[in-house]
Amino acid sequence: LAHIQRWQAYLGSELGIQFIVVGTAGRGIQSTEHMRIVGFVDDISDYLAAADIALNPLTSGSGTSLKIGEYLACGLPTVTTLTGIRGLQLTPGEDVLLGEISEFPQLIKRLLKERELRENLGRHGHQTAAAAYSWDYLADHMLGVYAKVAQCASA
Repeated sequence: LAHIQRWQAYLGSELGIQFIVVGTAGRGIQSTEHMRIVGFVDDISDYLAAADIALNPLTSGSGTSLKIGEYLACGLPTVTTLTGIRGLQLTPGEDVLLGEISEFPQLIKRLLKERELRENLGRHGHQTAAAAYSWDYLADHMLGVYAKVAQCASA
C-alpha cells in the first residue's frame, strides 16, 4: 500500500484520478483527496464495475493472486508484477501490463493515455480468464482428472 500512497500523492492530481483501496490492505490508513480507503466489503463487484484499471503491485508472498482472475473476468486492464501473475498462464502485453513497481506510474499513465491498449488488454484478459479460469472450465478439467484416477484405480 505504501506504493499506492506515494503514487496517489502526485498521479492523482496530475492525471485527475482517484485510487480506491478495497480490502484489509488499507487498515489503519486514512483516505486522501486522491485515494479512497474502503476497507472490507461483502461484495466487491460495484467497485470493480466502477474501475477503469486495476493494479496488483505484489512484490512478495506465495501462492497465486486470485485478484488477477477477478480483475480479468471483469474486463479490467490490469497492471501487475511478475509475482502478481505467478501460477497463472497469462501473456504480458496481451492479458496484463507487466512491470516492476518502479514502472507502475509510467504504465498507469500509458494505460490512461492509450485507449486502444486499455480496450485490448481488457478484452483479451477477459477472454483468457473465461477460457482458462472459469468455474465451467475448471470443473471440466477436474472431471477429466477424476476420470483418469478412476481408471487407474479400477485397473
